[in-house]
Amino acid sequence: MQQVLLQLQQQQQHTQQQQQQQQQQQQQQKRQQRSENSSSRGETQAAAEQRKKQQQQQQQQQQQQQTQQQTQQQQTQKQTQG
Repeated sequence: MQQVLLQLQQQQQHTQQQQQQQQQQQQQQKRQQRSENSSSRGETQAAAEQRKKQQQQQQQQQQQQQTQQQTQQQQTQKQTQG
């Protein structure tokens, strides 16, 4: 029983860390968008493309983290029931 509790605590800490990472990434995206809006339109196409790629990668990472969190929660539920 103690082992199950320990596993639960560890997984909760892990999900909290992931949520913090997600928040940081979202803040970065907001900053990028703000700088886009305020920056002059004389920006090179290459720079704009690179920014778009970065944003897409961040979004993909967020989605992966969310699915990991869901599977972890399902696993802990099974453990506690068992």
